[in-house]
Amino acid sequence: MHYPAPGERLTSRFLLFTAALLLFSGSSLVPGALEDERLFTTEAPQSCHVVHGGAMKDSTSLNRTVMARELRKADYKGRANTWHKPCQDTILVVNLQKSQYGDVHYINLGVWVRLLGENEAPKEYQCHIRQRATSLRTEKAKALEQALNFVDTAMSPEEREALIAEFMRTEAIPFLESIATMEGIRTAVETQQLRGGMVPERLRDLLVSKP
Repeated sequence: MHYPAPGERLTSRFLLFTAALLLFSGSSLVPGALEDERLFTTEAPQSCHVVHGGAMKDSTSLNRTVMARELRKADYKGRANTWHKPCQDTILVVNLQKSQYGDVHYINLGVWVRLLGENEAPKEYQCHIRQRATSLRTEKAKALEQALNFVDTAMSPEEREALIAEFMRTEAIPFLESIATMEGIRTAVETQQLRGGMVPERLRDLLVSKP
């Protein structure tokens, strides 16, 4: 006669116990296993931040909301992360860009010159003048760079919002307005206000040919 070993007796008792549970609950083993798996499966967290009213927003949405509020006051119209303002000589462009290497953002400023081509909604990278907001010749540029770096958690969401809004209102928008005309562009080039930006040779030639 074969007597089951202790391990076999435990296995048999476990199987009987499992079968009884299945019959009692009317469920199957697979769904329960999937439920257990879901308990230990998490998605990669998105970078979220608390804004006014306790709502949660990701960093790009937060920046976009703050920028859009200031740009609308200055008659810019936006779509996605880019805003345009048509002027007689130019089209002013503001773009919000997120780094692909981390939770860091950039505010790009651009000017499309109408005499160099027709485009009512140019992309920032298509503009004849391109400038990073943090490259503007202002003492506030360093603080803006910190506010746009969400990896640095030393600054609260409220501080970021206030700083970005102030920079847009007092630095970025006035800078673009100052180069909205051909005369303004010429002055900016001559006084090196566009240092750190990009000005193509054909725009420089245009400035020389049209005094």
